[in-house]
Amino acid sequence: MMQRWTKDIAAILRDGTAIDRAIERAGYDVVRRHRQLGVPLVIWRDGRVVEVPPESVPIPDDDEATADTIVHSPKPRPKLSIWL
Repeated sequence: MMQRWTKDIAAILRDGTAIDRAIERAGYDVVRRHRQLGVPLVIWRDGRVVEVPPESVPIPDDDEATADTIVHSPKPRPKLSIWL
């Protein structure tokens, strides 16, 4: 019989690190997709909704930000400034 790996959802929610990484990864993915499509990002800034060119948002290079490094790397990564 195969043993199933189970996740302790309560522990994941208490810790929050995996959730933070998933949200950060989603942000990187959104910026990259907008760059590919050539469409502006729509963000909340200074109490208003504004459009910004995706090229103006700094993200790590693709070789630095592969799926493995974004999700599993313990080294610090630059934060996306659009969320501030």
